[in-house]
Amino acid sequence: MIQSTKNRKRYICCSNRSRLGLSHRTGEKAVNIFEQMAPNISFVNSTGTVLEFK
Repeated sequence: MIQSTKNRKRYICCSNRSRLGLSHRTGEKAVNIFEQMAPNISFVNSTGTVLEFK
């Protein structure tokens, strides 16, 4: 289980993604995990969310 989590973290953090949007369907627990693993790229996307990237 720990190795699997490390592999997922490496995939998410090192896959050249600039942003990773999480929807309400992702689930609160998973959103929290993503925010801990990739705080610089993850965000919660809700209906009506407006993002400005500079």
